[in-house]
Amino acid sequence: TETEVITEGEFTFTVSKRGDTVIGINVESPGRKPSKLNVTGKNLTLTDMNFDGYPDIRLDSLTPSLGTYECFILRPTIGKFVRSSAFSSLVSPEWDTDNKTVRSKLVSTVYYATDVPAAKSEYEETRADLTWKWINGALTLTEEKGITFYSSGSIYCCYSAVNESGVM
Repeated sequence: TETEVITEGEFTFTVSKRGDTVIGINVESPGRKPSKLNVTGKNLTLTDMNFDGYPDIRLDSLTPSLGTYECFILRPTIGKFVRSSAFSSLVSPEWDTDNKTVRSKLVSTVYYATDVPAAKSEYEETRADLTWKWINGALTLTEEKGITFYSSGSIYCCYSAVNESGVM
């Protein structure tokens, strides 16, 4: 096991690794009780994911082809990092610090049974670009643009929804 010490602002991160896999992170900050995260992932990134001015923790998934991360948001009032299931569930997220948004992708396929036994299943596939903002302490979907294809091949639907209040 190797350790690496990283300082980011007032925080000191002691990262434990086995090879190139992160297996634990100790976090210290003046005036706060030290905390430990038992995590497993690769490519530790310290970045302000929720745009509150504090560093957050992002680790690549052990299955990089999924395009997902393990994300931990700093709760400054308690001085601890808390796993964010909202950020961790995004696929291929891209942070836009200028606009304080996060963009991600959605691909969904739904199959339907048909009444004709010899017929193939019918399906629809949706591909969408999603834009998220951190609003009132929560990651909130504010824009969705996509297209849905149907198995017939001749029918598709384009759609777009925008709502700055966070209600879609």
